[in-house]
Amino acid sequence: MNKLQIRWMLFVFDLKDLPHYVKCLMWNRGLRLLWCKLWIRKDEFHSSLEMDLDAMWYMSPKKVQKYLEDLMNRRRIAHERDICSK
Repeated sequence: MNKLQIRWMLFVFDLKDLPHYVKCLMWNRGLRLLWCKLWIRKDEFHSSLEMDLDAMWYMSPKKVQKYLEDLMNRRRIAHERDICSK
């Protein structure tokens, strides 16, 4: 195989990952995170408070740190609300 064939194959394989990449950028990292931040649930075990590894994979290290801090803060608030409601 020559270099052009190898580059073409790599390009085709990259295109197969494109829908997943776009989904992670637009949905997981964008709209879904905004949706989860709209209100903090009273249940500390709600699915919106789970760590989203797909979204974190496409974030910069600075954004990952900010995301984790925000997630821990929302989990703490949900835990306090869960305790108060019992």
